[in-house]
Amino acid sequence: MRLNLFRSLWGVVAADGGTATLAAATADAAAAGCVGVECSVSLAAVLDKPAGAFQGTLTSHGLVWSPVVFSSGPVWRGFDPFPPGTPRAAHADTVAAHVAALAGQLDAADRVAPAAVLREAVALAGHDGLPAAANAAILASCLDAAASRGFGLAFETHRGRALATPWAWRALAAALAGPSADAGTLASSLPLCLDVAHWVVACESGGVGDDPLFDEATAAAAATAARIHARVGTCQASQTRSPGADAASRDACLHYWRIALAAAAARGAPSFAATPEHGPAPYLRPGGDSLESLNEWAAAAVRRLAGEVAGEGRGGKRARG
Repeated sequence: MRLNLFRSLWGVVAADGGTATLAAATADAAAAGCVGVECSVSLAAVLDKPAGAFQGTLTSHGLVWSPVVFSSGPVWRGFDPFPPGTPRAAHADTVAAHVAALAGQLDAADRVAPAAVLREAVALAGHDGLPAAANAAILASCLDAAASRGFGLAFETHRGRALATPWAWRALAAALAGPSADAGTLASSLPLCLDVAHWVVACESGGVGDDPLFDEATAAAAATAARIHARVGTCQASQTRSPGADAASRDACLHYWRIALAAAAARGAPSFAATPEHGPAPYLRPGGDSLESLNEWAAAAVRRLAGEVAGEGRGGKRARG
């Protein structure tokens, strides 16, 4: 199974609070062995000045774009995920409004970078304040709308969204695939982008063994994941100050990332996508590691885990260290 690493542009490019130009960020991503970059359609539209610049910069480095789409907004601190001229939806709006908003971003992605856009988008969909039936309808209808446009979706396990906790995942998985569905069926019926950092803080999990109910549900979800966002969270923060600052939380995240990689390999997946996704301030905490070093650590950790899984698949022993 091939590991495809993506470079998040969140907090990296000047248009999103960072300091790098798109050209510099993409050159760095290519040099680091990434296959592409990841960012919202809204940010890509901002970076696409003049028209064609975003796609041209990516293709000049042999990179693709993994788009991030939203079914409703605004997002934290007023971030507007909707590119100009696309449908909009508030969190409390109808199922149809959520679906139209997400579909509009997929249409915009095809306009911004038709030759570079990956046909699988990361989706932040639904809302944890909506009834379970509404969230189930939003996720199912978003999958259908994406498929009609030639896209797949991987729903991110994100606070504030339909998949805000492992308990919400379990209920939605049963609603969409049936209560007895196996991991392979769930992987196609409710494809996940596993960001376990959100669940760790939402459920105040102190590490593997701290809460067996959390461990069991999160491991079950990880075994269905289509991709991961590699960020370490703690029981009191969705982002660690440093991977060495809280060994239990770090090791828990590594544990679930490894489950996701091993399960995908066992299903015969040809590739698996991972995006190191530690974010800028205020996620980036005073006195901690830099954004660059956090994400370099995460990339190295995922590569190591993927190597271990590949070795086991060839009959090798699990690497240590």
